[in-house]
Amino acid sequence: MQKRREVFSALGLGLAGFTVGSGLMAATACGRGEQDSGPARARIEIIPGVVDVSDMRIATREARGGDELVLIHPSLARGALDYDIVLPTLARAGYRVVSFDPRGIGATRNSDERLRDITLHDLADDVRALVAALGATSAHLIGHDYGNRVMRTVAVDHPQLVRSLTLWAAGAGTPEPEALQILNTVIDDNAPVDRFQAAVKKGFFAPGNDPRVWYTGWYTRGGVSEWAASTTTPVADYQLGGTARILIVQGLQDFIAPPQKSRDLQARMGARASRVEIDHAGHCMVAEQPTQLSKVTIEFLHSIR
Repeated sequence: MQKRREVFSALGLGLAGFTVGSGLMAATACGRGEQDSGPARARIEIIPGVVDVSDMRIATREARGGDELVLIHPSLARGALDYDIVLPTLARAGYRVVSFDPRGIGATRNSDERLRDITLHDLADDVRALVAALGATSAHLIGHDYGNRVMRTVAVDHPQLVRSLTLWAAGAGTPEPEALQILNTVIDDNAPVDRFQAAVKKGFFAPGNDPRVWYTGWYTRGGVSEWAASTTTPVADYQLGGTARILIVQGLQDFIAPPQKSRDLQARMGARASRVEIDHAGHCMVAEQPTQLSKVTIEFLHSIR
């Protein structure tokens, strides 16, 4: 099974400055993870869509079980499809759940100019515009890995938009040297396949979980732009995530953003931030433990009502 190779080094962008990660091919559960299925559960259909935002056409995937909007931002160089595995469960809890392809990712269409010289504030403006285009005035925001930095920026720049903020696989600070080496291998187009696979397994998956779901589904064009946006945005601009209530969900076997980093982040955010640890989950977590991840997220969302 071959990886769709991604080369970030062409722009001369370094790894220092933020925690990097990715999503998953959402149709496949891995390891101890469970799929949302069963005849006793109401069927929730996932509907693909396109939303016009300025001169962009943003591709979305929506599961609707209510009117209260929950918006999911994918991780670095990943798209909306990664979250099909949790959308129906979240929707069944009474929400309108939308994931989307950011600039340069998946089926979203935008000019090359939209990918140049941007910051996290520009990507946060995309989220603000998307919420409005979806006909909502506010939303519960979920950010997975890289997406958590965008959503934290939204919470700072547009606090009136945010009902709550959920961070999946987030942390404070930068990856450790060995984690940086793994990240370099994963994004190296010339890395031997066996080395790439070993890096994915160690960096992003808990022992016993199947890393093969992370071998495809990468988008270089958008990922390079996202990488640049993060490196050019001061951490202080978004670190504390505004003033909304926050849930941090931590995989206990996360190698890229280990538990101590999320503990540090929670401590900086103070009493408005709560934190839940999930066992048998690494940095991918969405495909590793979709049932548990959905459960703790829904419990938090319900507490906001």
